[in-house]
Amino acid sequence: MAALALVTHSQAAVFSANFESSEGYNNAADQNVAGQNGWVIDDASDQLSFFQFLGSASNNAAALGGYYTEPATGSVAVSHPVNEPLDNTTVRLSFSIQASTADFPGSDSFSVNFDQDSIPTNFPLFSIAFEPDPVIANGLAIVWYDATNTRTSSLNVLFYDGLYDLTVSFTASGADTLFSARVAEPVSSAGINFNGVLPGASTASLDNLGVGFKRDAAAAAVGDNYILFDNINVGPTPPIPEPSAVMAILSAFGCALFRRRR
Repeated sequence: MAALALVTHSQAAVFSANFESSEGYNNAADQNVAGQNGWVIDDASDQLSFFQFLGSASNNAAALGGYYTEPATGSVAVSHPVNEPLDNTTVRLSFSIQASTADFPGSDSFSVNFDQDSIPTNFPLFSIAFEPDPVIANGLAIVWYDATNTRTSSLNVLFYDGLYDLTVSFTASGADTLFSARVAEPVSSAGINFNGVLPGASTASLDNLGVGFKRDAAAAAVGDNYILFDNINVGPTPPIPEPSAVMAILSAFGCALFRRRR
């Protein structure tokens, strides 16, 4: 069992955030996430980023959206520096998207952004977005964008108010970077996988990890919908053990379970 632990937990995080007071966050309901512990936002409007509970009344999470106010422009992002090579990096986080109410019914879009610079006029190197689906009621299409803002659909949807885990791993391949992503329900472990190529990104870095909010241009006003995010972990992609090593571990594990009494 100790050997199994070494295989699965040997990679230390380079950045993590759980938004608890033990990490130095003032997570009271009237506080901004931006301005705390390295988080920044590209819009000065108060409480675009805020704190809410996720999953239970004792688990604090960060949030971004129009629940309290609206952005000055059509989009806003809150982000945190990471400054790690993109190659061999895995990002994990939990999230949930809350629907708008009848008072402010706009259906806005949300995203997780992987940025290689701090230039606000540049598109992120890569982003996974959740956009209102035009056909499926209460559905959000899962799509992704590259550095040229080219949109690719994963052909899957998730739903408002659901709790999801996102895992994204990056691997350099020649001049490009490959990504593999999974969106899963933590309770059932059911989920969907998708992957793609980021052209010319083999030496790119993950300078900033962020969450984005984009206004529905067709709506009369910004919705009071928002995204909750928590349990962020950025670190090296765990190595895949050689088959012989796995068999040796399992063999030792089996001996421990089935050892004959003397």
